[in-house]
Formats: sequence, structure tokens, C-alpha cells
Amino acid sequence: MGFKRISLAADVEMAWDILTKSRVDLVILAGNREPAMGIDLLRSVRADRVLARKPFIMMTANMSLDYWQTAIAAGASDFLCKPFNLKQLQDTVMLVLAQERRAKPKRETTEAPPPRPLQKPQFSPS
Repeated sequence: MGFKRISLAADVEMAWDILTKSRVDLVILAGNREPAMGIDLLRSVRADRVLARKPFIMMTANMSLDYWQTAIAAGASDFLCKPFNLKQLQDTVMLVLAQERRAKPKRETTEAPPPRPLQKPQFSPS
């Protein structure tokens, strides 16, 4: 797909650290054993002034309508339902990135992003 760097996180705390300390163009959340923690991460991304507009794809085997509605309400950009194939992943990533580029407001490159809150979000299983 042409990506130069991919970062992997073992849990949502590590994912948050990567998101807040690295340049990230896209978030794909996969294989979360604690679905509520994935939703918490999504909500934290959407609440963060710097990360709020980052595309966020959720890969899940959870077919519960409640889960999907909760994720959409929390700001998921798109879903991939497991099992899926590489073409479905590529298509979803390209679609979400294209939507993000169209929606991105133009800003001066010298403008610094606003500062983040000093407190790290708490992620806890439900």
C-alpha cells in the first residue's frame, strides 16, 4: 500500500503513547480482547485536539449491533469485519485516507498544533 512506517502496539496504553509521540496518519485497531478499551482509545483520540481528525478503522469480529453503534457514535471512520482479505483492507484504508484528505482544512505549515492536556487518559476494561 506504500506506507513507509507502521507502528504496532500490544495494548491501548502503548497505542496511546505511539499516537501522542509519533506522527500518525491512520489508526487501525485490531484484535482487541477488551472491546470497551478499544472504544475508550477511540474516544480519547477523538477528544484530543491534535489527533481528533485522524482516520480510525476498527477491525473486529464483534457483530453486535450495540458495539457497532457505540463505535460509530464514538467516531470510528470505518470497520472491517473479521475475517477479511487483503483487498478489503487496502480498499478500506484508501477510502478512509481519501475521505480524510478531502475533509482536511488547509493550514499554514508553520502553525504549531495546540498543546495537549497533561493528563494521560485512563483505559480500563469494562
